Amino acid sequence: MKYSLLLYIYTKTKTYITLNSYLNFRLKWIPYNKFKNVEYLNKGGFGTIYKAIWSNNNVDEEVILKCHDNLNENLNEFLIEWKYHESCLNYDEIIYFYGFTKSPDTLKYMAVMDYANKGNLRGNLTRIVESGWDKKLCMLYEIISGLKKIHNQNLIHHDFHDGNILNHNEDKIFICDLGLCQPVKSLLKEHNIYGVVPFMAPE
Repeated sequence: MKYSLLLYIYTKTKTYITLNSYLNFRLKWIPYNKFKNVEYLNKGGFGTIYKAIWSNNNVDEEVILKCHDNLNENLNEFLIEWKYHESCLNYDEIIYFYGFTKSPDTLKYMAVMDYANKGNLRGNLTRIVESGWDKKLCMLYEIISGLKKIHNQNLIHHDFHDGNILNHNEDKIFICDLGLCQPVKSLLKEHNIYGVVPFMAPE
């Protein structure tokens, strides 16, 4: 069955926006009652992250639920992130994105993504430094490969740092958080500054 997900924005104009105009049907609408053991995990600059168990075809999978805190005010940013993330859906080095759900408690929409059980690179630096060179080079190769595939889509991540590189099962690497990702041509026209200061080029 194909779902047409409508976002209702509570403004004077009562605007309806159809996610299908941004994304294709590879993404799923997942009923919230398919999730259990939902627990708070972290809070980022644009949203709150929860961990949950998804009962998917009688198989329990650990997933992340990302809730955009200011969805009503920043709907465009929310949709753009998932539009660009969807364009990289087939790449092993990009965290997998399943679709959307909606919390019955907060009435907010949430994105459903794979869970990386070791957290981000920042929290694993000590362990990685102590590992052998073979493992370090393998992880570095996956990071470079993921960036290259984003660039092959004529996109630039624009917020690339160790907090947006995830680690799963010791050595598997994923790039995540494409919220500031933009087409190359749009960046050439802008002079805005984005990102985390310690990871920005000095110029």
